[in-house]
Amino acid sequence: MKWIRRTSRSISTRVVLAIAGGVASFFLCGVIADSRLDVAVDIRTTDAAELRVGYASAGEFHHLSDMEPVSHELPIPAGGGTRFHAFLPRKHLGQLAVEVGGANLDQISKIQVGTLIPTMFAGNELSRLGYSEAAGNPAVHRVVLPALSAVERGGIATFILLWVILWGTCLIGRRVIQLLTAPFPERDFSGSLAFKSIVFTRTFAGFFVPLVVLWTFFLLVFYPGAVPGDPALQWTMGKHTAYGQSHSMLHTLLMGSISHYRDSASTVAFIQLCVLAFMLSYGFVFLLRLGVRRDLVYLSFGLVLIWPLFGVYAITIRKGVAYAITTLEVTICLTRLILDRQARESWSSWIALGIGLGLMPLFRVNGLLVLWCILPVLLVAFYKHPRVYASACLMFVLYYGFTTVAVPFFRPRPRIPAQSSRGLQMSVGSLIAQDLPFAPDEYAYLHRVRPLTDQWGYSTVYTRDYRNKLNKRYLRRNHGEFMDIAKSLVGRYPLLLIKSRFDAAAYLFSPNGRPGETAINCYSLDVHRLYPYKRTEASLFPQLRTWVSAALIRTKKPDLIWLFWRPTLWFYALVIAAAALCLRQRSLLYLLPACPAFLTMVSVVLAAPAQHVRYVLSLYFVLVFFAPLARLPQTCLATEPVTESGSANGIDRIRSWLGERRRGHAAG
Repeated sequence: MKWIRRTSRSISTRVVLAIAGGVASFFLCGVIADSRLDVAVDIRTTDAAELRVGYASAGEFHHLSDMEPVSHELPIPAGGGTRFHAFLPRKHLGQLAVEVGGANLDQISKIQVGTLIPTMFAGNELSRLGYSEAAGNPAVHRVVLPALSAVERGGIATFILLWVILWGTCLIGRRVIQLLTAPFPERDFSGSLAFKSIVFTRTFAGFFVPLVVLWTFFLLVFYPGAVPGDPALQWTMGKHTAYGQSHSMLHTLLMGSISHYRDSASTVAFIQLCVLAFMLSYGFVFLLRLGVRRDLVYLSFGLVLIWPLFGVYAITIRKGVAYAITTLEVTICLTRLILDRQARESWSSWIALGIGLGLMPLFRVNGLLVLWCILPVLLVAFYKHPRVYASACLMFVLYYGFTTVAVPFFRPRPRIPAQSSRGLQMSVGSLIAQDLPFAPDEYAYLHRVRPLTDQWGYSTVYTRDYRNKLNKRYLRRNHGEFMDIAKSLVGRYPLLLIKSRFDAAAYLFSPNGRPGETAINCYSLDVHRLYPYKRTEASLFPQLRTWVSAALIRTKKPDLIWLFWRPTLWFYALVIAAAALCLRQRSLLYLLPACPAFLTMVSVVLAAPAQHVRYVLSLYFVLVFFAPLARLPQTCLATEPVTESGSANGIDRIRSWLGERRRGHAAG
């Protein structure tokens, strides 16, 4: 009877999901059918011409719209001539047809149809298409194009495709929820994972002290630390208490507080490197207490010591570094909550998790994506533990309390809307670079924002020159119009916009990048001119600074940059480590600690304005902790208090051996 009830309940759930998917598909089909399609025709001549567009049926032409020419003042098309444009409703389209009057067919250089993947017909291809003279008017020529795909018309084919996708997604989501609600591993470490039992140990000092000493020496070499443009501006804001919302208010307040204590950026850099060393050392000792192999932990620790990225960004004052440290803290908290039963029953673990997740969006805006995506997963996975709801409340109180109460108290300058849409500006620039058909008023607006002569000079790597040439004053005054155009383009070219975002984040997936784009923005160890003490604070070891700078510049060459600065290998290593951990432990729950890093990568794909390593620092900081975790023992560990690696450390073993020798000699 239980099996019958379970089966009937499963079938009823699938039926409900199928019906819900059908309703959503029907609604989406209506939206697609009512949407409009771009059609553009480029003619080599600038003489007067009349173009009409419609669809052909049974040998007759059904007129839908007159095509509107783009202004001759705009450099469109690039080779000269005139571009005509029209919008057509998708639901009426069968055999698309264009009637040309006042010009010969051989003067048509290109016809574009803005389908999901835009279709282009060059002028020399028109002879292979169906064309003829219009009935009763030999001066008008008609071109019949291939029929629009059935999937794009919003009909039954579209409905079936959407229904399969939505229903399949619901079934996969239902299975993921079942896996997330699986029982937690019953491991009891008897307080060995507590904060005091990890921090106040010689092993912790063995990790912490070398990192602090090495990075402090690096700070003295590049004294007073790396202060790029944005942190230098934040320093000025904090020093003069003239805040703005273009950067993280919390990070600016922290810098300002430290500057009032000691007026030097080196103090901020030193505190930052100490916090980073503390979190990494805590993670390494935590791994040893879990029973992870020592050689893997020491290998990860050695990688942190020798890899240039950790030393460079330990002394680089950026909000991205603070965000990455917070991501590592959240990862360690999630790992402990999954593995340790006592941690799930302790308030301190949930408070630490709530504070970490609440701070992430305060350091970087993309932390909001992490917060909103990981919160429902937490509520599902830990639904049997009431403390998770208190932790969720703490996240919201910390974030929204700071943004709605603390931020207005300091009266910051309002955020400029145009600055918050840089990722969208890049996406629009990518569409312009592909010479896609836009409406004449859209061309006119975009030409005022930046001349279209070089198609906005779009680049996925170096965006500073591209952004500096934008007419920012016009963009600020007419930002609403830009957002309307961008929203319209999202609906008309969704696949191309998705592709443009993946192209902008190609450094995550390809070690060599796109053709001609092997370089990325790596780091800057300079002190920006906005920093007031640039000339008075200099390196304590100028000759050594020259040598180290030369070595770092060598790592940026095309033959080494893929290894040292492109995050591709680290990204795939994190994917492999997460998959290995889940397969080894036979539970999807172990994917949860890696979610903050993966969601950060998603936010980079969605909105990163440039290919820069600083956007993916979380990947590096989390991987040195998560990679050894992939070899976590499958069996439950001992329940009595343990030390590193489940046994005594090296010094204690030596003492025990010497004691046994003394007792043996005494007995002899």
